[in-house]
Amino acid sequence: MKATREFLEYLKSELIDFDIDNFSAASYTVFTKQETEYLSGMGYKVFSMLTLAFLQMGIIEPD
Repeated sequence: MKATREFLEYLKSELIDFDIDNFSAASYTVFTKQETEYLSGMGYKVFSMLTLAFLQMGIIEPD
């Protein structure tokens, strides 16, 4: 539950629109933002992309 909350909060805080069933555009945006932060010396914001797989398989359902 915590990983799901962190995952969704990250997407919201970074203003990343997403569709669970078609996440490729959001995934590219996450990658680009993470690389930009890392290259600027700030490191990565870590969260679990495994949460996405669980959401897509219906193992986790957002409220």
